[in-house]
Amino acid sequence: MSMTAYLEDLGRLHGFKLDELEANRRGALHPRQLARGLRKGRVAVTVVTTLGILAAGAGLVGGYAFYDGLGPDPSSVDVNAAYAIGGAGVLLGLVFFISAFVSVVRKRARRAAFAAGRIEVLEGPMNKIHIRGRGTASQLIFRVGGRSFPTSSQKLWDLLTQGANYRLYCVADQLLSFEPVVAESGSAASRQMATRPVRTERHG
Repeated sequence: MSMTAYLEDLGRLHGFKLDELEANRRGALHPRQLARGLRKGRVAVTVVTTLGILAAGAGLVGGYAFYDGLGPDPSSVDVNAAYAIGGAGVLLGLVFFISAFVSVVRKRARRAAFAAGRIEVLEGPMNKIHIRGRGTASQLIFRVGGRSFPTSSQKLWDLLTQGANYRLYCVADQLLSFEPVVAESGSAASRQMATRPVRTERHG
């Protein structure tokens, strides 16, 4: 496989194009990357906020409906149950609201970073980590330059070469693009990347 074809496969699986990678090599953001970075997170904040409102509303309505159906002389146990239903809904709604607030803070920091156009470059050997959980889904992670990046793509994870040097281009917490570090001697050496046993962890 040629280096160009390899980079195209990386980009297709992670979500970047070669002209975006070329811009990142120059220390610049491609306009498409800037647009995605400024837009990212809007849907998540809206969804989480909506879930918070629905959870709190359902708890209050459910608690009131339960209390209203108890009759004129409810027991203390039934009254406490009504309060518990309402409180559980409000508590769950509060959890969603806190999550939405955290998402807003992260989104603002991400937007500021993308607006400033500061690209962080990480470089180092590729460390592929496969975490096999007991009764939970496995996690695929690759680590370069002291930073870890989870991926849900088995094909992308398989395409990465364990132990080979890679260069990653990031803004804030977003991995924009990445590539193997090509030897100065030319493309013939570029695909001769070392392969080492993949590190596997088990979490119980």
